[in-house]
Amino acid sequence: YPIAGDFNRNGIDTSDKAVNALRGKSAVQNKTKYIEITPTYDKTELKVSDQEVNDLIEKWRTSND
Repeated sequence: YPIAGDFNRNGIDTSDKAVNALRGKSAVQNKTKYIEITPTYDKTELKVSDQEVNDLIEKWRTSND
């Protein structure tokens, strides 16, 4: 219904006005082009000991009970 909304906003109330308005517009309207921007991540090394990993796993297990 976008065309009906355009007609209403522009005061187009007859078929002749509608035909003239449509002839003035391109059959294919340009769509907005979006550029997808993907984030980049720096690879960082986190120094975590095996014991810290085990402690976190144990903490996670006990918190879900």
